Amino acid sequence: MALLDLAYMVGIGTKAFAEHQSGSYQKKIAEFNAEIANEQADNAIERGRRQEFTLRQDYAQLQGKQRAIMAAQGLNLEEDTALNIQMDARRQEEIDILTLRNNAMMEAWGYQVNAYDYTQRGEYASKAGNMAAFTTVLTGAADYALATGALDGGKRKPKISRG
Repeated sequence: MALLDLAYMVGIGTKAFAEHQSGSYQKKIAEFNAEIANEQADNAIERGRRQEFTLRQDYAQLQGKQRAIMAAQGLNLEEDTALNIQMDARRQEEIDILTLRNNAMMEAWGYQVNAYDYTQRGEYASKAGNMAAFTTVLTGAADYALATGALDGGKRKPKISRG
């Protein structure tokens, strides 16, 4: 009977260990996914900066062309229509820059939310694995005690099924 008892306990321990390991593994995967999401957030911000730089260059070229055309037509660049055209271009540039920054920040924020979600899921998976392992040990011990009659001082005969 001692060998069966040992096999039963080893089975319970093995199952509990596997449940703990499963939770730990899921936590590691979630942490890895969170790290990738954070890198994607950083990348979104950096792409936004590069796009802003390119957009500013494009607007500088546009304003240079506008000024050249207006000067060729003999307009005073510091007065009336010519000044209004330049100011409109600058305003539109700033609107476009702000839109671009906002889009990059919103994209990054989405990745950061995902990273947080992955982290929380990993924590939950780890705790769930530990709880499952603990429950397996408790349930196994209770089942063993009931099967062997340990709870009634050994008065009950062990339940042995014969099939």
